[in-house]
Amino acid sequence: MGMFPCTLDRPHRFQGKASALYANLAVNGSTLGSKVRMCRPHAEEVREWFEAKMHLVAVGEQVLEEDIQASITCSLCEAHGPTSGLFVNMYPVGEEDRAYYADVCATCARVVELRLHLSP
Repeated sequence: MGMFPCTLDRPHRFQGKASALYANLAVNGSTLGSKVRMCRPHAEEVREWFEAKMHLVAVGEQVLEEDIQASITCSLCEAHGPTSGLFVNMYPVGEEDRAYYADVCATCARVVELRLHLSP
């Protein structure tokens, strides 16, 4: 069995299958994105956080650009003001994939950008 790096937070190696997460943040007319490979404990931690803070997108549901621009409340900290759209597709080991969406303020966008290693 191979050893893989968990790239969430401080990278560490683990054995077994990895969960994958693809994140995109639409901010100021550009998109930042990343792919994160996670061990099972980190994947469970992240999924619980997403389910508590983000909107679970149903299969076939579309998140329209008008929806992003219309929101003035951050889904994560509930601050009022301009927001950006955060989209996450998660592929947990042995489970159905999940898609999440949230409107995030500039402060939360920066935290997400650092935590999920988002880049242009």
